[in-house]
Amino acid sequence: MNTTIVAVTSVRNRRGDLLRAYAAEIASRLGLMTVESLDDAEAAKKLQVEGRLAFRVADLALPGVPTIVPQEEPLLCRAGILRDVFVPIGGDEAGPYAVERTLPFASALDARVTVFHSTWRKPHLASDVPLEHCRAQTKRNLAWAEERVAASGVPHAVLAGIHSDIVEGIILTALQARCCLIAVARSLHIGRGSHVDRIVTQSPIPVLVWR
Repeated sequence: MNTTIVAVTSVRNRRGDLLRAYAAEIASRLGLMTVESLDDAEAAKKLQVEGRLAFRVADLALPGVPTIVPQEEPLLCRAGILRDVFVPIGGDEAGPYAVERTLPFASALDARVTVFHSTWRKPHLASDVPLEHCRAQTKRNLAWAEERVAASGVPHAVLAGIHSDIVEGIILTALQARCCLIAVARSLHIGRGSHVDRIVTQSPIPVLVWR
């Protein structure tokens, strides 16, 4: 029997826990087998050639931390597992631009769009409501995104969350939302060292940067 193997990180932290839960759900829905790790490059290559590797192991999330990256996206998309496109949005022009570029793309793929803002907690606010910790322009961008995506007819969700690390919040939420792609755009006012650079280098989910 040709059993597809899902390679799963064995690192014990929040991201590792999410990745393991993600892989276990996929394995259960597709009737696959899971293994805790697959560090042997030759073994991984052999499984890939045989068409038995649904995920490959990469070191993209953090230096020295193995994570899973989709290897057979068509298989997983056909099963309805990897469909959502995740669009981070902030208080500048980059977020709305990314939303506009992503909508026709997601529509063509019959994918759902999740628009998300990751915000810091304002120290003087006791509230756990994310929007209350957002800047005024960010709130306007989120409201615009809700109206714009709803008008497009693309299935969607518009969310916000409080995180001590903005990029970690984006990646963790994208994993929790079972997204197959993170679509972002660069701000015209920020160069190297931006959140986009960190998302590109740290995300175990493929990243599309709109220009």
